[in-house]
Amino acid sequence: MSRKNDEPSSKAAIAGLACRFPKSHNVEEFWENLLAGVDMIGPTRWPEGLYGLPPRVGLIPDINKFDSNFFDFSDLEVNNMNPMLMHLLEVTYECVVDSGLLLQDLQKSRTGFYLACFLSDFDAVETSRCLTSSRLSIASCLAGCVTQWFGFRGPMITVDTACSSSLSALHIAVIDLMTRKCDFAVVAGVNIILNPVWVQQMLYLNMLSPQGQSRVFDKEANGYVRAEGVASILLARSPDICHRVYASVVNIDVNCDGYVSEGITFPNQDAQSELLKKVYDDCGLTGDDLAYIEGHSTGTQAGDRVEMGGLRVLYEHRKLPLLMGAVKSNMGHTEATAGLAGLLKCILIAHHQVIPPNRNFKEMNPKIDALVTGKVKVVDKVLPLPDGYIGINSFGFGGVNGHLVMKPFYRKSKHKEDNTSVLIPLMLRHLEAIPFVQRFLSKHADDSDFLHMMSQSMVSCDHRQTVRAYYVTGPGCNVRFVRTGYLADTPGTELPPSLWIVIDDLLLDNINVSASILHNKCFYKSIDMSQQILSRLDPEIKLFDIIAMKTDIVPGSTDWLCVAIAVLLGLVDCLMAVGIEVCGVVGGGLSEIVAAYLDFCLDRTQCIQLAYLIGKTVSENRTGRKVQLYHVHLQSAEAFKLGPKVQVLAVLSDESFVIAVSVLHLEKVLKNIHWKGGHYRLLAADFPIYSSSSFNAEKLRPELKNIIPSPKPMSVRMLSGKVGLNEENIDAAYIAGLLNTRVDMSSAMEIISLESCLLHLSLGPSTSAPKSPQKQRWDQTPNWHEHTLFCHASLESLYNTLGEVHLLGHDIDQSKFFDIEYPLGCETASMGPLVHWDHSVSWHLPDWPEFSCKVKDDKHHPYTVFGLDQEGIHMPVATIIYHAWAAICQKLQPSEDGTLLPVVLFNLITHGDTSLEQANLTGSFIQIHWGRKQFTVIHEDVLLLSGRFKESPDGLDLPRVPGYDLDINQNNDADQYDYIIEKTEILWEDSWLDFLSAVLEFTSQFMEGGIQQISIDPEHHAEEVKDCANILTVIEIYTGVCKAGSIVCQFYPQRLGYLSILFHNNHSITSVMLTHW
Repeated sequence: MSRKNDEPSSKAAIAGLACRFPKSHNVEEFWENLLAGVDMIGPTRWPEGLYGLPPRVGLIPDINKFDSNFFDFSDLEVNNMNPMLMHLLEVTYECVVDSGLLLQDLQKSRTGFYLACFLSDFDAVETSRCLTSSRLSIASCLAGCVTQWFGFRGPMITVDTACSSSLSALHIAVIDLMTRKCDFAVVAGVNIILNPVWVQQMLYLNMLSPQGQSRVFDKEANGYVRAEGVASILLARSPDICHRVYASVVNIDVNCDGYVSEGITFPNQDAQSELLKKVYDDCGLTGDDLAYIEGHSTGTQAGDRVEMGGLRVLYEHRKLPLLMGAVKSNMGHTEATAGLAGLLKCILIAHHQVIPPNRNFKEMNPKIDALVTGKVKVVDKVLPLPDGYIGINSFGFGGVNGHLVMKPFYRKSKHKEDNTSVLIPLMLRHLEAIPFVQRFLSKHADDSDFLHMMSQSMVSCDHRQTVRAYYVTGPGCNVRFVRTGYLADTPGTELPPSLWIVIDDLLLDNINVSASILHNKCFYKSIDMSQQILSRLDPEIKLFDIIAMKTDIVPGSTDWLCVAIAVLLGLVDCLMAVGIEVCGVVGGGLSEIVAAYLDFCLDRTQCIQLAYLIGKTVSENRTGRKVQLYHVHLQSAEAFKLGPKVQVLAVLSDESFVIAVSVLHLEKVLKNIHWKGGHYRLLAADFPIYSSSSFNAEKLRPELKNIIPSPKPMSVRMLSGKVGLNEENIDAAYIAGLLNTRVDMSSAMEIISLESCLLHLSLGPSTSAPKSPQKQRWDQTPNWHEHTLFCHASLESLYNTLGEVHLLGHDIDQSKFFDIEYPLGCETASMGPLVHWDHSVSWHLPDWPEFSCKVKDDKHHPYTVFGLDQEGIHMPVATIIYHAWAAICQKLQPSEDGTLLPVVLFNLITHGDTSLEQANLTGSFIQIHWGRKQFTVIHEDVLLLSGRFKESPDGLDLPRVPGYDLDINQNNDADQYDYIIEKTEILWEDSWLDFLSAVLEFTSQFMEGGIQQISIDPEHHAEEVKDCANILTVIEIYTGVCKAGSIVCQFYPQRLGYLSILFHNNHSITSVMLTHW
């Protein structure tokens, strides 16, 4: 085998993965178990020793758990669903999440689905019982059910080549990707063990280890151990369309054994050798290029030896021993999922750069020459992964052989930004996932590219989730902030509050811009565009220098105003870039220039030109003025009573306003404010721009017209904070009015619905402390509204604000916030484990008796009701219950005389009309579902009664009932107790049907609800009637318990206005009544 080229081309890229294996909920737990050498094999689901089966198998955890609400399945559907489908849906979703792609991306592309499924144990039950759900989930429908839910529109196929099914499915998927039949391909495998009969058949074929020990390559190897597994990987035809790539598929191929004299289950060394030679020749690789090979190696004497012989074409000319392992030594043989299990193990090896050890390798098999000569080394301890390619074998006992060669994908350069923050919005199933997610983010907080990918993935964008959270990571690689919030219980039923942006008056704020915000790509680009415009007006004003180095600038100067406008434009650009829907915008004073920009009335060039012009004019007119501006908290009506020397520049709310005071009158005015109970703080600006007496803006009109030659109308979503400005166009007159008119934000804010969310934009947090002994907020507008957010010019503030917007239910698209070079490599962490399902419900699964031969081979006809009394002396319900009991006893102990046995019938549900005439019940038949311990009574295709049963050949331990077995006068007032217990005596006449009918007729006088449960012990009853045929019958009305001889019935309680509680203590029943809670 000679090298044909230096770097084989990739046939497909592996872009996502997820799994569930024995004792492993996800890929992270799977790797931890592999690395620690954990024995993932354990007890079976059936009694030890059943059919002489091996005592151990590999079982996935939580087999009966499924998040039905997320996938929108009813309880009825899930209780009749193949557990394979449950786990396929969840694991495939985890795979999509792990890829970093959005589900809609896969739906818009041609995405194929390729399922490997060997044995579907559930089919034997589903196809031999009465259906109660219209949704089929037998093996042939599994792939269709998955593609229907995910909306995949590409090729779909189910593959069964026994143990090589998943690699065969992967081979077909790669061919379809190469021939452009699809852009993406999900390859999944599933293997679940419910049926002990299948295990018995495999044991008879000498495939299995009788002890349930997987001793791969070991001298004591004596068969494989069956194991469950669910795995899913996402393939892409090119790395260019991926967000991450774990590895590239260099080559993959399959062949079959052909004729084998030893039989179809015996492997063919020549066929395996031919396959390997072809695979490596076709891609120009040799055995020396391999870093590691994952064997199919199941732990059978013949299979391991033959596989090692077939590998000779790879190791015979190697200079170093070929490192080899087999995941089956750790967890058993997952059969249809085996190829994917080996592939996932190899990807995890590439990610962690170490090879985990094989289990149970104590003494090498002397019959395997490659081990004896040292050509192949079984990895029995943790070893570093050498550089090179990785091979995976997968062989089916039906004769299909497969082999895959993969090359781990590592990024050539990794982009890290340790000194910047990253916002990660999250959408989760429940709050219990929060601690895990926080630990995960803390662990990977130094990889900004990975966090950025995560923020654009399904983890952040799936509306099916009901819990929203967000994290902001910061310098030092720590998760610094987390908040959570709920949406409606049913996603999509609650609309987020409308969002209004309030741009606070920039002259009332100090410029306190954090240089960290320049790390945001969108903000940086916005400042850069503003700088280009400003450089044509004044090359000396350097926005980046002022922001990055915090250069001191005079408040109200040209530099100051240009920076202020540019920063606010940058914040607006960031908000618009994430795609949030803004209901409206409110501006106050000069900030209305930025509001007009958001309303598309002004463009960026006009905004910067206006800032420069106004700043230059203010600077020229401030010489000699000695005025100070104060922000005052006091009733606004008092603002106009402070004297003629006070100019009111802005009314922000009923209790907040801004004034300008000459320094000559300052002391007197401030004392007056204090005397009236107000508080104040000094503002940085010292020029009263919002006053016609201080500033004449009319002289600017010609220049303003040059800047705004074609005015645009203000839309209905823009509200002005200026008094008396009702112009429809943002023109020169409007801008001039801004400079000479008092601000009145309170009037504008009153228009906005109180249920809206107000998002305040400002230049920075206030640095001035209020002169008040009480802590007081100096927001420019009060928090009238249900939701109020404050955002200033720092990266952390921006991300915290967007996180809060996310919590309110708005979608956040951060793709314009950062540059990331996709795809990321296999060194990045898997995101699948971040999916935490709601597994609070345990669903019904077939129990092992349902698969037993006794059930399937039962040839007896159903029990049929006949010979009924035509006079109708029996209650129909009594007749139905009696014959159900008789049918169960006949099934338990067939006899000609119809011997009746102790039985409990429970979970009784009446479905049809049980008030039928007695004669009309003739011909009804009773079906006994032995595996589930269920029965049904059917009359003319109508279900009358259903329930469950349990037999007790040794007799029943019947409860003791007050008034029957106990002295009711011991603990209760006898007079009070009379009205909750009714008694009578019923004559026993050697007829269970007559007696049962009489008991139910007596109870029907007091009980409106139906019967829930009945316990009958005929042997104990026979002892009671020996001495007296008159049987005391007692019913306790509020608990619904009736006892008559050896019959105990439980009815639904009588009154809903009372809560009755049964205390079962030492086989006695005590009733407690709680009236009208």
